[in-house]
Amino acid sequence: MQWLYTFLLFVFHLLFKINRCLLDSIHFCRNIFADNSRPNLKTVDAQVKPLPKLPRDLGIILPLDIAKEYLAVSIANLGSWCVSAGIPCLTVFSPHVYSQKELEKLGQDIVEIAEEYFVECGRKEVPIFSITTILSLVRHELKKPDTRISQRAFQRPDLHIILLSEDSGKHSIAEMSKIISHKVMKEELKLSEINISTLDKALADIPEPQLLLHFGKHLLLEGFPPWQLRLTEIYNCIYKGEVVYADFINGLYRYANCDQRFGR
Repeated sequence: MQWLYTFLLFVFHLLFKINRCLLDSIHFCRNIFADNSRPNLKTVDAQVKPLPKLPRDLGIILPLDIAKEYLAVSIANLGSWCVSAGIPCLTVFSPHVYSQKELEKLGQDIVEIAEEYFVECGRKEVPIFSITTILSLVRHELKKPDTRISQRAFQRPDLHIILLSEDSGKHSIAEMSKIISHKVMKEELKLSEINISTLDKALADIPEPQLLLHFGKHLLLEGFPPWQLRLTEIYNCIYKGEVVYADFINGLYRYANCDQRFGR
């Protein structure tokens, strides 16, 4: 009987490989025939309009090998597409480690590139972008998240972009564990008081994305805060050196047609 199990395992493995190759080929063809340059924002409006639902918050995981000089362009393009699609919040996680100054400069570049994009597309009014950079999610470590809002700051922003780096994920959990341990040792906190609410209070709030686009060959969360992904639809995009519009719109179509049961 062992030969039968070996044969069946071989067949299943072969079918899986064939299926994977077909999916990669379909994705490759979509990228060839789709408009992967920065499309006119009217195109985004037209393609998103018939969708039955859209995520309120879109999460993005960018690959580790993305060049820093292309990072601002990629986020600015995604932000512009989100504004055109009517998505109010974009959470971007990059596995790179950034200093506060680098994140501030990144936020400025994102706003400037996105505003230029809207002007190129003939939009009379440039949208308002709110950029929040978070280095650590541990509340007592947060002085004040750096926020930059583009023109007309007195108005409500069209898109809120949250920038997370590697230190915002697993490192924040480790920091929180150390802080709670020290409090217990100093008898400032009792063991019986450690529960889910204590952990929630210790960590800063960031939105829970309804849709997460992961750019990379293999699906890895790369340190994205895991407690925010309990109800998230995850769509893996094969990264070919740049973030393309085809992946963005394909992710929205997949989300719009998915059946979310929420544990039922």
